[in-house]
Amino acid sequence: MLKDRLRELRKNRNISQREAAGALHLSREAYTMYESGQRLPGCDVLAALADYYGVNVDYLLGRCDFPFLPGAPGDGEAELLACYRHLDRRGKQNVLAAAKHEISRQAALAAVQKEPF
Repeated sequence: MLKDRLRELRKNRNISQREAAGALHLSREAYTMYESGQRLPGCDVLAALADYYGVNVDYLLGRCDFPFLPGAPGDGEAELLACYRHLDRRGKQNVLAAAKHEISRQAALAAVQKEPF
């Protein structure tokens, strides 16, 4: 699971293994071995990987499917969460579907903007 999550997170950020390794002060070879599953990182490297990608360690290890670090809501998140909690099951499904659609739209737009002309 770790190797798949590392590859997914790196590719979603459009960075190379060399860039990720450099940011983490690892050799490219070591990073490649983590991403290919040939080697498991120690606790300190695992924590650094989680911090670098902005996810929790449990997500990297496949122990949960929620990647983001918990924290205090901000920038309207508290209001959105309060509204969400008042919705019935179908309303919550609609909100999640709309949010996922918007994320996909923004990702597609970002990908188009990065293409050379």
